[in-house]
Amino acid sequence: MKMRGMRRVVALCLVGSLLSLAGCASRSTVDAMITHMKEQDRKIASLSNMQPAQADTWAQVQQLREEMSSVQGQIDNFNHTTKNVGSLEELAAKVDRHDQALRMLETLFATDLRLGGNAAPQGAAPGAPAPQVSPAVPAAVAAAPVAAAAAAQTPAPAAQPKDVAKALYDTAMGNYNSRNFRAALTGFTDFVSTYPKHSLTGNAQFWKAESHFALGQYSNAALDYQAVIDSYPKHSKVAACYLKQGLSFQKMGQKDAAKMRLQDVINKFPKSPEASRARQQLQSLK
Repeated sequence: MKMRGMRRVVALCLVGSLLSLAGCASRSTVDAMITHMKEQDRKIASLSNMQPAQADTWAQVQQLREEMSSVQGQIDNFNHTTKNVGSLEELAAKVDRHDQALRMLETLFATDLRLGGNAAPQGAAPGAPAPQVSPAVPAAVAAAPVAAAAAAQTPAPAAQPKDVAKALYDTAMGNYNSRNFRAALTGFTDFVSTYPKHSLTGNAQFWKAESHFALGQYSNAALDYQAVIDSYPKHSKVAACYLKQGLSFQKMGQKDAAKMRLQDVINKFPKSPEASRARQQLQSLK
């Protein structure tokens, strides 16, 4: 990746030198520079053996993470319980006491809690007859365990399937908002490679460029901004792409190319906030 970045920077510097000798940049020179950057990017990509992340692989990883979290939660609960009771023997005794209490309630209210076995209530002799339900017990109280048992048998609603693509995008966006730009760059790169036709791919491409910019990788950022301009000409981020591409050129020392791109923002989007920013930047470049 370092070799890739160095080649792009060298290519841009060579083009920048030509622009400086000419005195000022024309639109054709800016376009030529972008075309040259893209060609260098394609050549370098052809030498790489890395394959883009696949959706099923990412989904499997996410599922494994969820399963690991579930197992860890069970372990934590078990540790918490055993810590409270002191030992496994005490835990077994506690469970047994709860079982006996439930059986007494089962007998008292003449209902079947599906506890299994034929254990007698605590303190009762084996084979002793079950105590009868007192007539004083209200019918609603006697029916309560039955309702509870029925509710316990009601199946929980099935979990809704997850949108893996949206989860990947949201994770990358969360990393960007947390200023974890390297993780954000990885996530947006995976999204663009794995879901080229998704409705969020234009956004992901823009935030991929923004991640490069935040990391100081201005040549990569300029290419990714151009990808949004070329592939999504009606996207709401196009004006921002022109502006940030101009700022990228400025950061790289390509003053004439920066001026040309900033002027494009003013010409194409004269009433936009990006145009106001571009005018301020042009003043600083004079």
